[in-house]
Amino acid sequence: MNKKQQQKSAKPRIKRVGLRHTTTIFCWLLLLISVGFGIYKSFTAVDTHTIQQKTIVKTKIVDTNPMTTFVTDFAKIYYAWEPKQEHLDQRQVQLKQYLSDQLITLNAETIRTDIPTKSTVRAIKIWQVKQLKKNNYQVLFSVDQDIEQNKGKDKKITPVSASYLTTVFQNKQKDLVITQNPTVAASPTKANLKEKIQQADGSVNTQTTKRVEKFLTTFFTLYPKGTENELQYYVEGGTKPLNKDYKFVELINPIFKKSGRKLEAIITVKYLDTVTNMTQLSQYQLILKKTADNWIIKAGL
Repeated sequence: MNKKQQQKSAKPRIKRVGLRHTTTIFCWLLLLISVGFGIYKSFTAVDTHTIQQKTIVKTKIVDTNPMTTFVTDFAKIYYAWEPKQEHLDQRQVQLKQYLSDQLITLNAETIRTDIPTKSTVRAIKIWQVKQLKKNNYQVLFSVDQDIEQNKGKDKKITPVSASYLTTVFQNKQKDLVITQNPTVAASPTKANLKEKIQQADGSVNTQTTKRVEKFLTTFFTLYPKGTENELQYYVEGGTKPLNKDYKFVELINPIFKKSGRKLEAIITVKYLDTVTNMTQLSQYQLILKKTADNWIIKAGL
């Protein structure tokens, strides 16, 4: 080997850093920085907690009995009169215990001595007491009156019924005063109701139906006068005795349906009240359970 070749082979090899090595170094640096930043944050972060607030709404029960009694007593005086000065003066004094000063003045001449009628209150019904705002209550009530009118020698009595709204104020001491004169209102009426007609669905066969009817006939014959010990054989957990002088007559249109492993019985029981001689029709929706020997009433009494 000549001298020139020896010098060439003795040169140190230069290591070149390529793209792959640069990326690796960058990733390691990024990882170290991230870890360091995380450690820093764990020492300096503010300790925060998520707080869930529960709002508890308490229902305040308002005793409406004072308003009911107050308006009832007021109506007995307000809707009863007789066209005599002494009676009307007494009526006006009594109304001062219920009406505000403005209403006393307003009602001063609603009934006069020349009025041709006399009124007697037969019944007063309180239908609704509604709180309007703090310490103010609206009362819906109805009055049944007998209006007597004399026409010469003839005396005519006409029954009259009407409903009214009034407002009652109650102070902190629970004292009451009427602040709105009785105002004519619509009378409560019968509600419209679409009744579902119950029908047998064929899930109970004829043999089972006869056995259940026999069981129920036996039970309801005993039920009015049965003792607690006797009734416990027919009712799961027992039931309180009725202690009534009822005579069992019949089951009216009993309907039986399967309800899982149990039986639903929808029945009307006809009794004769031997004291009043009135026919009593009691309706039941019973759940029956089969036992080893017979049936037992699980629920519905």
